[in-house]
Amino acid sequence: CSGSGAIAIALATELGNSEVFAVEKSTEAFAFLKRNFEKYGLAERNLRNQDLVDSLDELTGLVDLVISNPPYIPDSATPVDREVQLHDPKLALYGGPDGLDVIRQISAKALQLLKPSGLLVIEHADSQAAAVGELLLDSGWINIESAPDLTGKDRMIAATKP
Repeated sequence: CSGSGAIAIALATELGNSEVFAVEKSTEAFAFLKRNFEKYGLAERNLRNQDLVDSLDELTGLVDLVISNPPYIPDSATPVDREVQLHDPKLALYGGPDGLDVIRQISAKALQLLKPSGLLVIEHADSQAAAVGELLLDSGWINIESAPDLTGKDRMIAATKP
């Protein structure tokens, strides 16, 4: 779910003493991710072109933060933004019948990777805050908090690993 790497690069360049890993399933998007990491002189060894479910097992229990902008549009919905409809690949947009399939996978993987008190942050559709919060609560997360984007719509949720 790293796409072009914008979030990973921002974290790596702003938090200079951190080690940032980026996982992207799409081969096409991974090419952009790799180029962008090279542009900023970031470690390519921290890039993974694979499904998040199969990635980063070597970091189990060692991670402080997992952050993702996953596919979250329900399969039967149409993206609101015309530009997204025309240009974004389906793999980057659609997250199953309710849009939460990839978020479920991220929740499970983050519980595996994070240290106790580690933080999970996920972007979601403005209509999904309650559903994502419930999903995380049911999965054992604590301190679940939704937050608005710059337009005032709840588009992000954070949770802590117990």
